[in-house]
Amino acid sequence: MNIELNIDDFKKRGDSAVTSSEYKVYRFDKINIYTDFLYNEDDSEQKFISYGDYTIYYRNKLRFKPKTLANAVFYEKDSIYKDIDRTRTYRQITNLGVFKYPTITSTPNDSSATLDANIYLAARPKYSLGTSFEVTRSNIQQFGLALSPSLQARNLFGGAENLNLSGRLSIGSSNDPSIIDNRFFNIQEFGADLTLDIPRIWLPFINTNKFIPSYTLPRTRISIGTSFQKKYRFRQTGFQYRFRL
Repeated sequence: MNIELNIDDFKKRGDSAVTSSEYKVYRFDKINIYTDFLYNEDDSEQKFISYGDYTIYYRNKLRFKPKTLANAVFYEKDSIYKDIDRTRTYRQITNLGVFKYPTITSTPNDSSATLDANIYLAARPKYSLGTSFEVTRSNIQQFGLALSPSLQARNLFGGAENLNLSGRLSIGSSNDPSIIDNRFFNIQEFGADLTLDIPRIWLPFINTNKFIPSYTLPRTRISIGTSFQKKYRFRQTGFQYRFRL
């Protein structure tokens, strides 16, 4: 089936009249990435470097690898503007986990039918602490308390690698008749997990970007954990290693 689509001219409403003009196909000219964007500070204080098609602005010291920033942006110089590339750029930058939600603007140059793209990024804190408290109940444990503190270090090696250290301490009460211990809290468990998130497929000496596109949001997660549990008057220990793509 042959389909013909007619697109009307672009209409722009002014102060006194409505004007129309033909739609133009815009291509990217300049692509600017601001890694330390602050609304209340002067942009002239920033330094910049050029990496491929991109100009990367930063303050004091560039904390992110230029390749990591370039791989998160789907705009390319002289390429045609596509809304899907804008959506993928939003998604990939957010997936890195080191920036707040980005702001992306495009400034048209009507005389040359080009666009200047500006990507404004605000970095999250380098370190953050968190904790959670739980009250549980199950068919084995009639009452339980659990405390889980965590420490997260973002952008550990400059390539948006995030390290998370979490612990768990729990005590519980079980009315299982096979438990000899008569204390109210007769179940104890504590442990820790260490997780490293890498926003790409990590394989030494292999460039996976050739056959795994970055818009699929690839991720490598390496985690190590250990836990100790005491009940029934004996102790169980465990150690686990997980590698996930």
